[in-house]
Amino acid sequence: MEIESSIRHYLNGLGAERVAVAYSGGFDSTLLLSVLSAVIPDGCVGVFVDSPLISERQRRAAVNVAGHLGLRIVVTEIGMGDLSEVCRNTPERCYHCKKAIYRAVMDIASDLGADVCMDGENADDMIDDRPGRRAAGEFNFLSPFAELDIGRREIVEAVEMMRLPEMMIKDTCMATRIRTGNPFSERELRLVEDCESFVRKETGVRQLRVRLDGNNATILTSPEETARLMMFTDTVFRGLKRKGLNPSVDREGYKG
Repeated sequence: MEIESSIRHYLNGLGAERVAVAYSGGFDSTLLLSVLSAVIPDGCVGVFVDSPLISERQRRAAVNVAGHLGLRIVVTEIGMGDLSEVCRNTPERCYHCKKAIYRAVMDIASDLGADVCMDGENADDMIDDRPGRRAAGEFNFLSPFAELDIGRREIVEAVEMMRLPEMMIKDTCMATRIRTGNPFSERELRLVEDCESFVRKETGVRQLRVRLDGNNATILTSPEETARLMMFTDTVFRGLKRKGLNPSVDREGYKG
């Protein structure tokens, strides 16, 4: 694999023998952890930072994918008390979230004697304005894919060749469902998770977001699945109204 060869050369240049990877169960961090595990099988560990910002389905999928691939991971937890700045939900939310995650990874890495910490940010991520990159710099995290100019397309193609038995959960932090500027607690996070679970069960759509702005709940799915979602709006709306919400559907669909 060309990516594996590039990572092997990259590691030789670092002289690192023990590496900790911030593992989320997504395409990028899964591939990075898998490649590193092949290159330094006894010197690599993924650190999965569990928090209230993660859905149960995302948590379960991340652990299952690592288990299927035989990847070594350590699960550590952070709670709402570690996320007070995140819960203020300012435009700096992602920066504070990444700081909490990287700090937790660093703690585990230190305990395990890792020489360096890495994340799965890729070359395409560098084009976007990502506040989390500042946090990575502050904690001296390395991003091999970005440094080696390996982009999203190459990563997706490599992961698809792994033939995983279940689809990876393409999910973002639950806080992204809450309108920026509206502070939130764990109650809102679990409400969103519950709503999304309900809508998936009733409609069968795969890609889904329920976004909250006060009591207003906007439902989005992929453009390809919007027509299917619309077939079940009566049932879905009744269910969300029972939860005290004012539901609507964004017909343009979810694209990110």
